[in-house]
Amino acid sequence: RGFAKEHDGRCVTVFSASNYCGNGGNYGAVIVIAAQNFPRYEVFEHFAAPLKEMASLIKNSPEKGAGKDWNEIASAQQKETSEASAVDRAAKQRIRMITCIIEKKPQLYSHILDMSLGTSLTVDAWVEVVSELVEGNHAWAEAAEEWELKDANGKIE
Repeated sequence: RGFAKEHDGRCVTVFSASNYCGNGGNYGAVIVIAAQNFPRYEVFEHFAAPLKEMASLIKNSPEKGAGKDWNEIASAQQKETSEASAVDRAAKQRIRMITCIIEKKPQLYSHILDMSLGTSLTVDAWVEVVSELVEGNHAWAEAAEEWELKDANGKIE
Protein backbone atom coordinates (compact mmCIF):
# COMPACT_ATOMS: atom_id res chain seq x y z
CA ARG A 1 0.00 0.00 0.00
CA GLY A 2 1.00 3.64 -0.08
CA PHE A 3 1.55 3.92 3.68
CA ALA A 4 2.07 1.87 6.82
CA LYS A 5 1.16 2.73 10.42
CA GLU A 6 3.50 1.50 13.13
CA HIS A 7 3.77 1.83 16.91
CA ASP A 8 0.04 2.13 17.54
CA GLY A 9 -0.36 4.77 14.81
CA ARG A 10 2.32 7.05 16.27
CA CYS A 11 4.67 6.49 13.33
CA VAL A 12 3.47 6.61 9.72
CA THR A 13 5.66 5.66 6.80
CA VAL A 14 4.48 7.21 3.54
CA PHE A 15 5.50 5.98 0.11
CA SER A 16 5.10 9.13 -1.93
CA ALA A 17 7.27 8.36 -4.98
CA SER A 18 4.66 6.32 -6.81
CA ASN A 19 6.53 5.75 -10.05
CA TYR A 20 9.97 5.59 -8.47
CA CYS A 21 12.57 3.98 -10.76
CA GLY A 22 9.93 3.37 -13.42
CA ASN A 23 7.98 0.89 -11.30
CA GLY A 24 4.44 2.03 -11.97
CA GLY A 25 1.16 0.47 -11.09
CA ASN A 26 1.56 0.97 -7.37
CA TYR A 27 0.27 3.07 -4.51
CA GLY A 28 1.43 6.31 -2.97
CA ALA A 29 -0.04 8.45 -0.23
CA VAL A 30 0.03 11.87 1.35
CA ILE A 31 -0.52 12.88 4.95
CA VAL A 32 -2.62 15.94 5.69
CA ILE A 33 -2.11 17.56 9.09
CA ALA A 34 -4.54 20.41 9.71
CA ALA A 35 -3.75 22.90 12.49
CA GLN A 36 -7.27 22.72 13.90
CA ASN A 37 -7.07 18.91 14.25
CA PHE A 38 -3.46 18.56 15.40
CA PRO A 39 -2.12 16.03 16.38
CA ARG A 40 -4.64 14.03 14.35
CA TYR A 41 -3.90 13.49 10.67
CA GLU A 42 -5.50 12.01 7.58
CA VAL A 43 -3.83 9.73 5.06
CA PHE A 44 -4.99 9.90 1.44
CA GLU A 45 -3.88 7.05 -0.75
CA HIS A 46 -3.64 7.14 -4.53
CA PHE A 47 -2.89 4.68 -7.31
CA ALA A 48 -0.20 5.60 -9.80
CA ALA A 49 -0.63 3.99 -13.18
CA PRO A 50 2.59 3.26 -15.08
CA LEU A 51 3.98 6.44 -16.66
CA LYS A 52 3.79 5.08 -20.21
CA GLU A 53 0.09 4.33 -19.81
CA MET A 54 -0.66 7.77 -18.34
CA ALA A 55 1.19 9.46 -21.20
CA SER A 56 -0.73 7.34 -23.70
CA LEU A 57 -4.08 8.22 -22.10
CA ILE A 58 -3.38 11.94 -22.27
CA LYS A 59 -1.92 11.76 -25.79
CA ASN A 60 -4.89 9.82 -27.18
CA SER A 61 -7.52 11.91 -25.42
CA PRO A 62 -9.36 14.28 -27.79
CA GLU A 63 -9.62 16.83 -24.98
CA LYS A 64 -5.95 16.32 -24.00
CA GLY A 65 -7.04 15.54 -20.45
CA ALA A 66 -9.49 18.41 -19.96
CA GLY A 67 -12.67 17.43 -18.15
CA LYS A 68 -11.53 13.88 -17.55
CA ASP A 69 -12.42 12.05 -14.36
CA TRP A 70 -8.88 11.00 -13.49
CA ASN A 71 -10.04 9.02 -10.44
CA GLU A 72 -12.22 6.88 -12.69
CA ILE A 73 -9.42 6.49 -15.23
CA ALA A 74 -6.94 5.61 -12.48
CA SER A 75 -9.33 2.99 -11.08
CA ALA A 76 -9.69 1.39 -14.51
CA GLN A 77 -5.92 1.49 -15.01
CA GLN A 78 -5.41 -0.03 -11.58
CA LYS A 79 -7.55 -3.02 -12.45
CA GLU A 80 -5.69 -3.53 -15.71
CA THR A 81 -2.18 -3.10 -14.38
CA SER A 82 -2.23 -4.36 -10.80
CA GLU A 83 -1.76 -8.02 -11.71
CA ALA A 84 1.01 -7.30 -14.21
CA SER A 85 2.68 -4.97 -11.72
CA ALA A 86 2.49 -7.57 -8.97
CA VAL A 87 4.12 -10.16 -11.23
CA ASP A 88 6.83 -7.66 -12.18
CA ARG A 89 7.47 -6.69 -8.56
CA ALA A 90 7.62 -10.35 -7.52
CA ALA A 91 10.16 -11.10 -10.26
CA LYS A 92 12.32 -8.14 -9.20
CA GLN A 93 12.03 -9.22 -5.57
CA ARG A 94 13.18 -12.76 -6.43
CA ILE A 95 16.17 -11.36 -8.34
CA ARG A 96 17.09 -9.26 -5.29
CA MET A 97 16.78 -12.34 -3.09
CA ILE A 98 19.02 -14.40 -5.36
CA THR A 99 21.56 -11.59 -5.52
CA CYS A 100 21.57 -11.32 -1.72
CA ILE A 101 22.14 -15.08 -1.37
CA ILE A 102 25.03 -14.97 -3.84
CA GLU A 103 26.61 -12.02 -2.03
CA LYS A 104 26.31 -13.75 1.35
CA LYS A 105 27.21 -17.25 0.15
CA PRO A 106 30.52 -17.46 2.08
CA GLN A 107 28.83 -16.33 5.31
CA LEU A 108 25.99 -18.81 4.77
CA TYR A 109 28.37 -21.74 4.28
CA SER A 110 30.48 -20.66 7.24
CA HIS A 111 27.44 -20.36 9.51
CA ILE A 112 26.09 -23.76 8.45
CA LEU A 113 29.49 -25.35 9.15
CA ASP A 114 29.96 -23.50 12.46
CA MET A 115 26.53 -24.55 13.67
CA SER A 116 27.09 -28.18 12.52
CA LEU A 117 23.81 -28.11 10.63
CA GLY A 118 24.91 -30.80 8.18
CA THR A 119 24.60 -30.91 4.41
CA SER A 120 20.83 -30.68 4.22
CA LEU A 121 18.43 -28.44 6.11
CA THR A 122 14.72 -28.46 6.71
CA VAL A 123 12.92 -25.62 5.00
CA ASP A 124 12.33 -23.98 8.39
CA ALA A 125 16.04 -24.18 9.27
CA TRP A 126 17.01 -22.80 5.84
CA VAL A 127 14.54 -19.93 6.22
CA GLU A 128 15.96 -19.15 9.67
CA VAL A 129 19.55 -19.11 8.37
CA VAL A 130 18.88 -16.92 5.32
CA SER A 131 16.61 -14.61 7.31
CA GLU A 132 19.35 -14.10 9.88
CA LEU A 133 22.33 -13.78 7.53
CA VAL A 134 20.87 -12.40 4.31
CA GLU A 135 17.69 -10.40 4.94
CA GLY A 136 14.79 -11.30 7.16
CA ASN A 137 12.03 -9.45 5.37
CA HIS A 138 11.71 -11.72 2.34
CA ALA A 139 9.32 -14.62 1.75
CA TRP A 140 12.07 -17.25 1.88
CA ALA A 141 9.76 -20.26 2.37
CA GLU A 142 7.75 -19.29 -0.72
CA ALA A 143 10.97 -18.78 -2.66
CA ALA A 144 12.20 -22.25 -1.66
CA GLU A 145 8.98 -23.70 -3.09
CA GLU A 146 9.15 -21.60 -6.26
CA TRP A 147 12.83 -22.44 -6.82
CA GLU A 148 12.13 -26.15 -6.11
CA LEU A 149 14.97 -26.37 -3.59
CA LYS A 150 13.60 -29.34 -1.65
CA ASP A 151 14.85 -32.83 -2.38
CA ALA A 152 12.77 -36.02 -2.22
CA ASN A 153 13.06 -35.97 1.60
CA GLY A 154 11.74 -32.41 1.81
CA LYS A 155 15.15 -30.97 2.71
CA ILE A 156 17.36 -28.35 1.12
CA GLU A 157 20.92 -29.34 0.28
